[in-house]
Parts: sequence; C-alpha cells; structure tokens
Amino acid sequence: IHVLEVVDKKMDKVSQLKPALRCWTNFFYYADKKSEEEMTVLLQGHPVVEHAYEEYKRFNNDVRMRELDEAHQRYLHDYATDMETAEAKGRAEGKIETARNSKRLGIDYETIAKATGLSVEEINRLD
Repeated sequence: IHVLEVVDKKMDKVSQLKPALRCWTNFFYYADKKSEEEMTVLLQGHPVVEHAYEEYKRFNNDVRMRELDEAHQRYLHDYATDMETAEAKGRAEGKIETARNSKRLGIDYETIAKATGLSVEEINRLD
C-alpha cells in the first residue's frame, strides 16, 4: 500500500468523524441554550446524540433526579472542601512538627522561621 493511500484512508475516517463530533459539540454547548425545535435541527441525523438529548430532557423534567443530582453536587463540594481542609491542617501540623524538631536540635529561631513559615513568636511558644 502506498503511503498516500494510507493517509487518504485515515483522512476519510477523520472527515466521517467531523459531523458527529460537531453534533456532540452542539449538544453539549447548546442543550440548555436553544429551544427544542432548534436542538432537533442541530442534532438531526445523529441518532445517538438525539437519544442523549432525549435523556437530558427527561432528566431535567424529573424533579427527583434533579434533587439527587443537586445532593450529589453538594456532597462532592463538601468532600473537596473537607479534603482541602485536611491537607491544610496536615501541612500546618507538619510545619509545627518540623519547627519542634529543629528547636530540639538547637537551630536558631530565625532559621526555623524561614524554613517553616512560622513566626519566631509561634516557634517560641512550641514545647
């Protein structure tokens, strides 16, 4: 097979994907911005995307499904917030432990402060 034939075959496959990709892009971008009539025209000829749009509409019209989604979104937000808080607490505890160990080793407080980001006053209060 000649190299150009391979390239032509690949380009043909890409060109076949473009309308479907454009259709999916239209679905994701316009689903909540256009009327049902406009969406029908945009998605026409792409049964999988048309089906996805029908499921999207069914979901949006189902109060219970929306409530479950909102609860799930709140859970994800709370989980992310808890993880950020735990990471920040862990970093702070790590700095304090580093400062304590450095203090025990006799390192001067200015150097400890520079290394940990704690103030000299905070380091002085550590046991």
